Amino acid sequence: MKHSDPISSIQFASIVTGTMVGISLLGLPRFVVQEVGNAAPIASLFGILCSLVGVVVVTMLGKKFPKQTIISYNKIVLGKFLGNFFNIILIVFFLLLMGLETRQFAEVMVGALLPSTPIQVSIFLIIFLCSVISFQNVSSFAFIHFFYLPLSIIPLFLVLIPSFRDIEIYHLLPIFGHNVFN
Repeated sequence: MKHSDPISSIQFASIVTGTMVGISLLGLPRFVVQEVGNAAPIASLFGILCSLVGVVVVTMLGKKFPKQTIISYNKIVLGKFLGNFFNIILIVFFLLLMGLETRQFAEVMVGALLPSTPIQVSIFLIIFLCSVISFQNVSSFAFIHFFYLPLSIIPLFLVLIPSFRDIEIYHLLPIFGHNVFN
């Protein structure tokens, strides 16, 4: 059963936004440009559309099974064997994602804030802090995300807005075509 602590839609939106605007988002444009070159805007748009399809499917299933988690209704929708198989894949995926996020955040923290601290200590403290917070109720988790969201979004915009004046329109030619300046 899901937690029964009430959270508002704004708090839920801050949890989702805070999760999406993680430390891995900072390296994402570089990875996309390395792989596809000038087609990076189209590849990013395609990635957004693919993830939107996944979000819509999970949201619709969540509305259909409001009292259950994705692990429990996965068995109902796909059957017991296939549901358990995909549950294992989902758990492994989230464990790998957690490991990558923790490692990246610890590297940034050691590089910027605590240069003489071993990275293993930072990783252990991050995992320990997250596990202690997760034993609390959902509303505490939502309050933490709601409080820290402006502290992560405002610096992001302070970095991005000045860089918009350096945009060169010819890098967007695969989207706008080749006769932009005529």
